[in-house]
Amino acid sequence: MSVIKSKRGESGMEFLATARKLRLYTVRKTKDFPKRLISTFTSRMINTAYQISDEVKLGNSIYPLNQEEAQVRRNHLMKAVGLCYVFSDYLDDAQELFGIDMKVMEEWAGLVSDEIRLVNALIKKDRERYKNLP
Repeated sequence: MSVIKSKRGESGMEFLATARKLRLYTVRKTKDFPKRLISTFTSRMINTAYQISDEVKLGNSIYPLNQEEAQVRRNHLMKAVGLCYVFSDYLDDAQELFGIDMKVMEEWAGLVSDEIRLVNALIKKDRERYKNLP
């Protein structure tokens, strides 16, 4: 069954798609960075983008049956949010070092802020959903 485009809401799994977009966007945009920085700065940005994606996937793969499992899930999701903030710092550094086009920076920063917002919303929803687990 289809939903009219104007009436569509945000998917509960949107955080996975956003993490993937961030990862791919990072790989595409960092290939234009100076080659001398690949082993340091560029690889850190790419690795952090992959870590964000990995953490949200790990967290999402856990279906908690008790409070301990819910905490493990929450830990992965909270780590993903923390990594987003680290990635934001890398973006600031990249802007200062390379003078990245503002449209590119807006898109990149938008993906990071969307991921933070989506994962935080999931954490909040999980608190309510799993509060009565043994």
